[in-house]
Amino acid sequence: MNTWRQLAVVLPADDALLASDLFEAAGAVSVTTSAASDEALFVAHAGEIAEGAAALWSRCLVTGLFTADSDLAPLREVLGSRFETAEITEAELPESAWLGGVPALSLVFGGGRLRLEPKSGRTEPRQEGAVVFLDAGLAFGSGSHPTTQMCLEYLAHAELAGRRVLDFGCGSGILAVAAARLGAREVVAVDIDPQAWLATRENAHYNSVPERQLVVLSPDEFAAQSEPFDVVVANILANPLIALAPVLSAALARGGHLLLTGILAPQAEAVVAAYPDVPLAVGDRRSADGATWVRLEGQRASA
Repeated sequence: MNTWRQLAVVLPADDALLASDLFEAAGAVSVTTSAASDEALFVAHAGEIAEGAAALWSRCLVTGLFTADSDLAPLREVLGSRFETAEITEAELPESAWLGGVPALSLVFGGGRLRLEPKSGRTEPRQEGAVVFLDAGLAFGSGSHPTTQMCLEYLAHAELAGRRVLDFGCGSGILAVAAARLGAREVVAVDIDPQAWLATRENAHYNSVPERQLVVLSPDEFAAQSEPFDVVVANILANPLIALAPVLSAALARGGHLLLTGILAPQAEAVVAAYPDVPLAVGDRRSADGATWVRLEGQRASA
């Protein structure tokens, strides 16, 4: 059984984003931020606090998951020097401990057109085009977050056969693989993280999605793309979605559909304003842990 190494640090909320960046720079497979005690939830994720709003957690727990062979001593040293009063803990986790965060039962979308199942629940090869098996060992893109579920629900209802789909910020590749399994002619998955490239390719291969159907690119490689997309999906966070507006808008074909998630309800207006060429509206909203997330969707005019 595989094992993982977990490093966690408790520190003031204002330091959470910097700590998260340090974890990622040290090679963390995933980084999560949560309350260090029984307090109300952030108005937004660390680094994504809406303008004029304040964080409601006074202290945060930033947790990083690392491969078993990772040397965490340099990271502990950096954290100790940057945050002198930080509480740092380290633990070894079996694979089974990490599986606890992934639903054991199938998740069903689009009235049954799409099912998401953990790889651990796969007992034999399946041929159904609407089933996606995901590696539960990777925390990001497991399908358990409301924003991911809203994307999957949208894709499960969409007519993707013969269409070209862009998944920008692909993470584990869950949305890209789902689009391919739902019949998209070509899917392009883009991310800045090499770990995401690897995870997306591995998950595509496991789900029998051929390389000619699902292409994984870095942002620089994607910049050379010229053919527009019928569907553009981005499940990131509000600020990056605003910054990426020119890129995502340019990638969308005439008559194409744009889907944006990773947005808290108070941030929706600012994201909509960043896409003047595509009329966006709230298509769905879901609440979790005291926060309300929204899905923005819209269609570019055909002419």
